[in-house]
Amino acid sequence: MSITRRDALTAAVGCGLVTTAARADEKPVANDAMRRDPVLNSVPDAVRKVFEATFPGHRCTRMVIRGAKAAPVYRGTFFNPAIWSRTSHSLADGETIITPPLYQLELDAAGKVLEETLREIEPTQLPKAVLVAYEKWNPNGVEGRSGHFWLTEVAMEQPRVYRIRIILSSVTAYEATFREDGTVVQADPAIIP
Repeated sequence: MSITRRDALTAAVGCGLVTTAARADEKPVANDAMRRDPVLNSVPDAVRKVFEATFPGHRCTRMVIRGAKAAPVYRGTFFNPAIWSRTSHSLADGETIITPPLYQLELDAAGKVLEETLREIEPTQLPKAVLVAYEKWNPNGVEGRSGHFWLTEVAMEQPRVYRIRIILSSVTAYEATFREDGTVVQADPAIIP
């Protein structure tokens, strides 16, 4: 019995459809460990969870562990592969060096933040007290010419702060810094016109 090319393709496609239909009811195996950053697999779960919650979608390029026997401290360096457009370019000895923005976060073994470099956050991540203080500082809801961006950081042995800069023109900008409880650390001017 001879088989034509058309019959062979029909059989192949038919088997593929049957196989696909048979597997449609099967649920894929969820393996969170496969999606994790491989560098973060070397730290305790409490520490890993804080790193992942702080930097979702980022990749860890470096992990430094100090004091492993007594009270370990974990310092991770992260970058976001989705925002290569914000890379910095520098020239050194005739060579161009291109680097993505890097962020560092240092945690103790329990996952408590000890230090965090300045990084951009979404307004949805702001504490309610900071939003209330911001609305008092900027009652008119001034956005600036390109909107505005929220930043946060934790300096060593200092409380977390949230910063906002509203750029109105190439000469005029307003800045404010708030603590998590809504306390104004610095603001100029007190009320934006």
